[in-house]
Amino acid sequence: SLAFCNRLCGRAVRANGAGMISANIKAIIKQHHAINIDEYCDFNLFFLISDQYYKENLHSDILASILDPKASHRQGNTYLACFLRFLINNDIHIDVNKYCDAYIEREKGRIDIAIKTPNSEKDKRAIIIENKINDANDMPGQIPRYYFLLKRNGYQIDQIIYLSKDGIKVPDESTWNVENIGNDWNPQSKEEICKLIKPIAAYRDSD
Repeated sequence: SLAFCNRLCGRAVRANGAGMISANIKAIIKQHHAINIDEYCDFNLFFLISDQYYKENLHSDILASILDPKASHRQGNTYLACFLRFLINNDIHIDVNKYCDAYIEREKGRIDIAIKTPNSEKDKRAIIIENKINDANDMPGQIPRYYFLLKRNGYQIDQIIYLSKDGIKVPDESTWNVENIGNDWNPQSKEEICKLIKPIAAYRDSD
């Protein structure tokens, strides 16, 4: 939800010494104040939440834009680095240094958000974010299909973030089979994939 994006931005603001934030989007406003006022910046959060985006992809569009170091917010990898630290603080083991030059993909291969290290790297790594904030059901074999798609393209998947409103929802494993996934599937794969899945709450009452 927007609360999750605000929370992520807030961590970045506090990390840069900008002080406390409210529950709104003051984090982004404060970040923009740090930019030379004479420098044109076309990043507009409200454009992202206009009618053309106000569909099922709303939250993923916003989150992907905030995380993207090359997005028009002109904060570089500030928000991405903060997100990675957030994962580490939630007991997710990721080598942050591997993602210094990472880039964001949105809906490629139907994956909501993928954080990837550059293709030029021999050790290609990725983090999958599956957005279930609206409590949508999994498609048959959804998570394993994403996992194997990236594996076939030479990526080692470091984590699969399963983002829901309260962090309680988990993937539906009942459709994880050869029929829905293909010949990549085997019983050992299930254990490997399950170890990578981390349910995360998009919103907490304390935020």
